[in-house]
Amino acid sequence: EGICNNNNNNNNNNNNNNHHHATPRRLVQPTERLHHPLPFPFCHLSPKGSNLLPVSVMNSSSRPDHTPSTPTRPRSRIPPFTPRTPRPGARVPSPELDTDMDEHPRQLSLSLLPKGHQLVIRGVVPSASETPVALVQDLLISLALNDPEFDYLSELETVVSPFSDRSSDTSYSCYVELKMAPGDPEPRVDLLELLKAGIEKTKPKWEVRWSTGKKGKSDKRLSCRLMGIYPPSANRDTIPIDELKLIEDHLGSRGYPVANIFGSFGGPMVTFKLPEVADCFFALQTIDVPAKISRSPARIKPLKEIPILRPWEMVVKGVRDYDSIQEMLAQWVHRLCPDSLIDVRTPPQNADLLVFAMSTWSSTVKVLTSLDSFRVIFPEPITAPRLLWDYNEAPVLKTSLGDQVAKGAQQINGSVVELLREIKELKAEMSSLQRQQDNMASAQTQMMNTLMSLDNRVIATQQALLVQNHESLLRSQLVGLESSLNNFYLASSFTTGEVQKNHLEGIERVRAQIVEKKAELEVYTNRFHAVTSGRVVEPPTLPPVVVPPSNTSSSSSSSSSLSLSLSLSSTPSVSVAAAGPSTPTPKKRKIIGPSGGAPQGSRKASRVMPTDVTIPDSQEQDVEMLTPHFFALCETKTSAFAGSKLPLPKDEYQLFEERGVACKSSHLSKWGVVLGIRKNLQVVSRFSLPSESLRGRVVCVDVVIPPPLASTPFVHRIFAVYAPCDPNLDDLSRNFWPHLTDVVRATPTSWSMLGDLNATVASFERASDNTFARRAFTNFLHEVNGTDLWQNTPDRNRFIDWTSRGWGSTEGNIIDRVVVSSQNLIDSEISTDSTWVPGTDHRAIVAKILFTNPQNRATASNVPFVPARPLPPPRIKYPAKGEKYKFALFSDLVDQLVASDQSLMTSEVTDDVSYTLRYNKLTSILETASFQVFGRNMSWQFAAQKVTSPLIRQLTASIIHIGGAI
Repeated sequence: EGICNNNNNNNNNNNNNNHHHATPRRLVQPTERLHHPLPFPFCHLSPKGSNLLPVSVMNSSSRPDHTPSTPTRPRSRIPPFTPRTPRPGARVPSPELDTDMDEHPRQLSLSLLPKGHQLVIRGVVPSASETPVALVQDLLISLALNDPEFDYLSELETVVSPFSDRSSDTSYSCYVELKMAPGDPEPRVDLLELLKAGIEKTKPKWEVRWSTGKKGKSDKRLSCRLMGIYPPSANRDTIPIDELKLIEDHLGSRGYPVANIFGSFGGPMVTFKLPEVADCFFALQTIDVPAKISRSPARIKPLKEIPILRPWEMVVKGVRDYDSIQEMLAQWVHRLCPDSLIDVRTPPQNADLLVFAMSTWSSTVKVLTSLDSFRVIFPEPITAPRLLWDYNEAPVLKTSLGDQVAKGAQQINGSVVELLREIKELKAEMSSLQRQQDNMASAQTQMMNTLMSLDNRVIATQQALLVQNHESLLRSQLVGLESSLNNFYLASSFTTGEVQKNHLEGIERVRAQIVEKKAELEVYTNRFHAVTSGRVVEPPTLPPVVVPPSNTSSSSSSSSSLSLSLSLSSTPSVSVAAAGPSTPTPKKRKIIGPSGGAPQGSRKASRVMPTDVTIPDSQEQDVEMLTPHFFALCETKTSAFAGSKLPLPKDEYQLFEERGVACKSSHLSKWGVVLGIRKNLQVVSRFSLPSESLRGRVVCVDVVIPPPLASTPFVHRIFAVYAPCDPNLDDLSRNFWPHLTDVVRATPTSWSMLGDLNATVASFERASDNTFARRAFTNFLHEVNGTDLWQNTPDRNRFIDWTSRGWGSTEGNIIDRVVVSSQNLIDSEISTDSTWVPGTDHRAIVAKILFTNPQNRATASNVPFVPARPLPPPRIKYPAKGEKYKFALFSDLVDQLVASDQSLMTSEVTDDVSYTLRYNKLTSILETASFQVFGRNMSWQFAAQKVTSPLIRQLTASIIHIGGAI
């Protein structure tokens, strides 16, 4: 009696601790032992490496083992079964009670055993040594041990099974099911619902749903069929296996890993590994396939399946043609099983179905066996209630009029979509053809303009030749008159009287003729300059240039005129000035160091040529005819003094040279600049440049501009520059323009810069635009307030005014430039010289500059300069064909950002300020969403390429060995 009371007290304590569990008590014989395995009574969820041993559970106040005692039975931790109630907001009509309805339930059979009461978990990605089943088992063990809400799992047999028993299938899914104990009246789907919520909370990336079909079959949730790439009669046998493998690899490369693929009727059946991948793929609707299989894209057709939202859902078919069918079905179910209907819904996948859920399996069986009472109320076209789980396995193929109409509408919709796609492709092709026609028309117009320009130049050349011939005739006549004048002077000195008087009259008469001829010669000389300086296309009307008044007498001028010749090429030693025809008879001259011409027989100008070069005699004549005040030659490519070897007029120019820098990997040199200054200009000094990035590239000299070039002498600084081709190549190249900017900004006088700057100010000046060089050069112009002379020539183009052009090319680049300080510039002109210079891909440019005196800088008109704007950020990347799902992500993200800003839509737009505020907010939202979803295009990055061809490397080594280089 004491033992029983003690046990009763323990049971009372257990009842106080677990008042929500009702566990019956019983007396145990003194010799009984209660053995209970821990932690679980099943081996499916046992942790790895653990041994389940039986443990004897006894009362703490029991006697020793030799003394019999009566232990208490532990209370069950399984909560009692609670039928579900209709969810809040469910559309369950209020039925009218009718207890007189006859019911004729059928006898139970094997087909009415519980089924469909298991969960399917998708998206369980295991590691290399694990499986999805093992991961789910570990999760259930963790829930049972750590969460009191799931301690009932220790007393129920929980089975975790793979999705398919076939070893060839790769699946990240598995099933979870609670086995019914003998004598249980109902499957514990209520516990499964709690377990489903717990798994979703613990693993939000896993997808947990109720099973919609038999185990081991293909997962319709993750499967689709690719249509339109094979004939409609295609099946498993007619689709080659190698093409299926090709499609699988193609989808995997696009970011859609495939779990299984096989041939089926109409096209390949594809099953994906993860739900989110399947959703993104289904949203595409179409996708391209390898061209070996089909050139047209495949249509994506997901498999049809009605998802099960809760257990014991049943379905009836054929309700499309009837009204108020939901209320009638709810009344019939309520009369049959009161308070057992949970929800009634129409699935969006098929409007001809009506799905309703029951609370218990017993009420479900009662509905399934009441066919006779169902037919009393509902006509024959409406099918008898079936489990939705059975319907997904074997759908009813019986079609109603509504089904036929819906199917026809779907076919029409598909045909319309296909027709719209073909129309869109046709529009794209028409747009492409239209763009091609526009480009051809633009090219024809440009060619016509070029021909007209050439025609105008031919006419101008003819006029210039006529004027030059007349000018030569006048000069010869003037020489004859001067000779006659000298003769008269000589004769008058040895005669007297009347003869001397006649000689003096002849002197006056010849003098008058000389004055007349000089005036006429001046007219023709001005006409010749007017003809030769005229351009092909008339520039737009510019505002007049205001010349500041002179501070001196009326006979003096306040401006100075400078002429310069610039020869910029990879062959500086052969291109000195830019004028005059070249004579056909060259002579050999020796130049120390390599020059830039190509070897004899080469079809393309290379970077360096052998030491012995052929220099035409015409170059000396060109410099004599042009006689510029200063000239520059760039890229001598020698560490020796190449300026002394130039064919220049004797004692005419003073040369300043920045020798080339020796290459680290060879005995050759790179860069090198020569600046020539005519000796009638006084040289003040050469300005030293301490920066390492300017060594071998820049020569800087201060000169004095004397009268009569200027009213008063002033100092002018001249820069001869060879800029790097790629300003982003290395540290020296990156520091070149900033260091040169600092030197020019520190210049206290007016300045000019000429050379091969390897940069442009507009994209049309170069066939392949170098944005880094153009950006660096425009920033330089803005910082130093400089004016590029090519900018004052709006009709320039790289087809006619090119300064550098490759062999066989029809278009060149304008990269050889002249820059002057804007505050001292009055007027200027620049042009290219057509004299052919052998062994180079450059040609000379000639510029004339009219400066104002620096004392009148305050009143001089400055040429306006528009600084270059910084480049905008890269454009938003347009998604590829395989990324169409990003549009849906973009739409959702925009909606989230709009919803997060409550003040965006609540504030009213009443004036310009509120409108601008809302406009800016919406713009910011669109930019943020587009950048996060689509990203931006990658900016172009220059990558140096090395020569990998063995033949080219061998030839290069041979050329270097004999003393040259390429």
